[in-house]
Parts: sequence; C-alpha cells; structure tokens
Amino acid sequence: MFSRFVYLTVRLCALTIAAVSTFFALAGAGHAGDLKLGQLLVGDQELGLSGTCGRGLTHLDLDTGEQYPLTIRLLTSGATALANNDVLSWARSGTQLELVRITPASGAHRLTFLDDNDFANPKDMAEDQNGDYVISNDSAVGRLELQTGIFEILASGGDLVDPAGLAIAANGDIFIADPTAATIFRFQSSTGTAPFAQGGMLSAPVALDFAPNGDLLVGDSQQIIRIDAVTAAQSVFGTPFIAGVIEDLTVNESGEVFVLQGNPKCSGTSFTSGIHRVPEMGDPVPVLCVHTTLTAPIKDLGSISAKPGGDNLIVYGKHTNDGAGNADAVFELNPDDASFELISIRPPSGAFAFAPDGSLFLAVHELDSIFEIDPRTGVSTNIAAGGLLSDPRDLIVADDGSFLYVLDNDSVVRVNPVTGSQAAVYDGSAFNDPVHIRRDRNGDYIVADLFAAELIFLDSTTFSESTISGGDIFRVVDVADTGSGDLLVADVGPNSLIRVDPSSGVQSLVGGAGYFSPASPASMLPEDNGNVLVAVGGAGALGLVRIDPSDASQSIVSGMPICIGADMEHVVLAPEPVVCGDPVDSGGALVARVSLANINATDALFTLRAGVGSETCELCVCDVDDSGDLNASDALLVLQVGVGQPVDLNCPDC
Repeated sequence: MFSRFVYLTVRLCALTIAAVSTFFALAGAGHAGDLKLGQLLVGDQELGLSGTCGRGLTHLDLDTGEQYPLTIRLLTSGATALANNDVLSWARSGTQLELVRITPASGAHRLTFLDDNDFANPKDMAEDQNGDYVISNDSAVGRLELQTGIFEILASGGDLVDPAGLAIAANGDIFIADPTAATIFRFQSSTGTAPFAQGGMLSAPVALDFAPNGDLLVGDSQQIIRIDAVTAAQSVFGTPFIAGVIEDLTVNESGEVFVLQGNPKCSGTSFTSGIHRVPEMGDPVPVLCVHTTLTAPIKDLGSISAKPGGDNLIVYGKHTNDGAGNADAVFELNPDDASFELISIRPPSGAFAFAPDGSLFLAVHELDSIFEIDPRTGVSTNIAAGGLLSDPRDLIVADDGSFLYVLDNDSVVRVNPVTGSQAAVYDGSAFNDPVHIRRDRNGDYIVADLFAAELIFLDSTTFSESTISGGDIFRVVDVADTGSGDLLVADVGPNSLIRVDPSSGVQSLVGGAGYFSPASPASMLPEDNGNVLVAVGGAGALGLVRIDPSDASQSIVSGMPICIGADMEHVVLAPEPVVCGDPVDSGGALVARVSLANINATDALFTLRAGVGSETCELCVCDVDDSGDLNASDALLVLQVGVGQPVDLNCPDC
C-alpha cells in the first residue's frame, strides 16, 4: 500500500536570498544516497531560522503528518575535495548538519543529514582513509561513518577549546588547529588527543595542511608557520602578509601552497577575500581576489581545497547567478590563469511541475529560464532561456509530456522540452498579476491572477479566453477543480474559499468571509475525494490544512517547523516513492529513502522471495540487473550492496 506524499514550496517574506538549492537528493540522518525516479518533487522552499534565511524542500506524509527535510535549506558554509575527485560541501540547517557529496563528472549530488545540534555549525571537514567524514565544530571533533550512519565524538574537552582546521596524516592521525588555545593538537586512535605544538609563533592557528615532506603548514593570522612533523619545531614559511587574515590553507599535488584570506590586499588594492600562492622564498602572488561589489561573476570566497591528482583548487564562493552575488557555488579554479569551471550552483527560485515520465521542470523567474531536473541524479539543465520568457511564474505539463505551458507575467508560452523552442499561445490580455496556472477536469486551463479580480479560462486547443468576475472574486491566489462540478477558489480578498459554478458563474463562500483568518491561503491541491489541501501562512499561522467543502470543516494536516510570517507558494502531490533494490522501504511510511545505505539483507531476502513467487515486487524495485524478470541474481546483487560492496543497481523505470 503506497502512502501519499506532498512537497511544499515556501517563500520567506521578511528576508529574501535569491539562491535556491538544486541538490535534489533524498536523505536520512547519517545516510547518503543517490536520487531515484519517483522519490520527490522539487520546489524553491525558503526557510527562516532565528532570523537567517535558508532554502530547501520539506517532504510531508499525508497519512501520518510526518515531515522530513529533503534538500539543502541554508547557504553552503564550505567545500572540500575528496580522494576520488568528488567534492563535499556542507551547511547548517537548524539542528542538522547537511552534507552534499558532488560528483563533478556526472553532476550527481548525494545528500546526508547529521541530526546532531552540537555539530550543526562545522568549522572544517576532512575525509579519512576509510572515506568517512571527520568534522570539527565549536568544541569538539567527530567522525561520521557513511556506511553505518554512526557518528562518534573523537576529541573534546580538556585543553581542546575551539577546534577549527583539520588535516589527516597518512597513518590516520588527525591534526587539529585551535585558534583560542593557540595550539595544534593531534588525535591518535590509540592514545586520544594531546597537544602537538603550542606557544612559540602560534597565536591563532585556523587552517593546516601537509607539505610534501610531511611537515605541517599552519595558517595563523598573517603568516604561515611550518611545524616539523617529528620534533614539532616551528619556523616561518614564506613571507608574512601585510594585510588580511588567513582563513584557509591548502597544498596541491605539486607542493604549491595557497591561502585564502579575508580582507587582503592584492597588488595594493583592498578586496573582500582573495587567494594567494605562497612560495617558500619571495612574496605571496595573488591568484584570485574578489569584492562583494566590484567583481563578477565571483563575489566572495569561503574555502579552498586542493584537488587530488592535479594542481587545481576546489573553491566555495558566492556567484552572481542571481544578479546579487548570493548564489552559492562550488567551482574548480586553475591557479595559473584564474579560470574556473562551475561544479555546482543553485539557481534562483521558481515554480515546478512533473511530467508523466517523472521528469521535473522548474520555472525560474529570476533567470527567465526553464530547467529540467533529472530525478535520478538531480542534475539540472537549462532547456529554455529568454526569448518569450520574461518572468515565468508557473508551469504545467501537457498530459503526454510533449509541451510545457509556462505562465509568464504577460503571456502563456508553449515550450518544447526537447528542443527548447518557444511559441506564444496566449497574449495575456486579461492578466494583471498571474500567479498560478491549473488544469480543470476537461483539460482546459485556469489562471489565478492576484489583481485581475476574475477567473481566467483558456481553451487548451485554441487558447481562447473567457472569464468569471464579480461577486466575492477579488484577489485570487489559486483555483482547484475538485471533480464535483464546481471550482474552489482561494481568494485573499474575503480571505476565504469561494465555490464557483464554472457554467453559470454562481458563487458561494465556503465557511464565510475571513474563513482563513488570521492566516491567508497561498496554494491548493485537490484530493480525489473532493476535499482540498490548502497551504496557509502569515499572522502566526503556518501549515497545511485539509478542508471538506461540503461542510467547511478543517483539519490540520501538518504545521511547518519554520519561521512565522512565511507563505507557502506551491503544494504538489508526489509520485509513489520507489528505490531500486529497497523493496522493504519503497512505498512505505516516511523513512530515510536512500539508494544504498537503507539496503540490507532483509531487502535481499524479499527480492529472492519475489523471484520465486512468494512475494510481489515491481520490476522497477526488484529487477536490479534490468533483465526483465526476477531471480536469484537480483537477490545476490541486492545482498552485495547491503554488505557494502561497490555494486551498481539498475532497475527499469516504473
């Protein structure tokens, strides 16, 4: 029995940051997984926590009311290169640390949540020899085992006060820079944590890496300190800086040393942040210096990490993707010519829709663009930009998936999702401030317009226009066809639901004026039984409400754990959750739906029983070798994945 899921899009009114996550991957606490078809819907949710604006997507189980965050919601804090050339970026989200592992070659993103408030504000991360993540925060250093999801504290208390930068030696020892204690600590699994170097030249060490000979290089204020790996003797490396403070340090494969500084001077000019190459002899050489108001497309820099197997750097910074320099970006930087290639970037916010085959389409109004999201990898592709698109606000997909109909601010534009070609099908003559486009039971379109004071109907073939106005229709935010013959209109004028007969125009209020007070309706989703789900927000009330139009009764489906004063913009029904090789969890209650970490021997046994006919399992879940039938080979592959072997599962589409 499949459960029903919705995904909610929210816009924060008090704060605006035009950068939205494209890290579309499901996750659970302490697990990481690849995205599979049917797992989610994608939107541009913006969340506010303690006055900080963030973004993401919330998964909601309609049957239980349970919620789970699915995508990165806050701005990225940093990024580091991993041994296999993947990139790890991280961000804080409330009490959770959200980790995104990016594979640049494919564009795939894998999302992990660490639900531990003590580690929700990381300083640095490093990958150990087992591929697990070592994390420093304000008071401790911990390790997250990716295979098991186990998180353990490695070092805390005692002389360790403020752990920051991390470096892991070839023998597994972990070196920790503590700027408050003015000490470099070493953690060894056999003996624990002890000071390795302190005092002397050390005043505020924040970053460290290994020189080719094994010595430690430490970024401390305006200088680099070399610490002998055997004796811990200290000496100055290179020429100290005259301005700026070192925030990060890395050494590339050729042994070149790079530092990231805040407020440096580059060739005599002050910048917000910058990267310098630091030779052992001679002055530092600027590589890339940026300013929040003077440079483009990079506005700010947050971390640097040497890419294994080459001389390039992995850099986290702010990109002008949104026109204001607030788009979080991870890019690969060539230090020789300062050229860079984007690895990951968050496009600005927008509306979203599903195609019949499970493809996701995102209308991004800040970029005048339509993106297609691959639901298997999370990779986004810009399929249409500019042209007739000037402010795309919503979109709907034709039943056969052949066209997208995009609601722009002054027209409806038909977009071919394969070629990106555009054609205007309606000139928007009745539009004033359109916000949603919906389909009625006949397949025609209805446009909700906030200031047109009317319902706008468009014939799906000719796009000829008709309207219903007057009565209580004043400021329409959404409309839903419940299948009863009437339409339900969410209108913030009377702040109520209006029942409208589309053939006669006869209207009646559901529950009377002020029905939603003190909140306001923002988006609706009809259910098969004639009820309607309404997203409400504002004035201290925020959540998803189920309304029975026959008697105006309400029941709260779920409140959203986000700041007061936010408004949900989109509510869309999710397809059935399906994970290849995970038949026990697929379609069940709200769980961490991941493609690898949730697969175990129980799934292998279920797959084997399905192969002999004692259980029923769809091919898109259990036919993991895409052979067209179920057999012992499928069960063996699932078992191999369950015990951690690097096996790819390849199920057919559902």
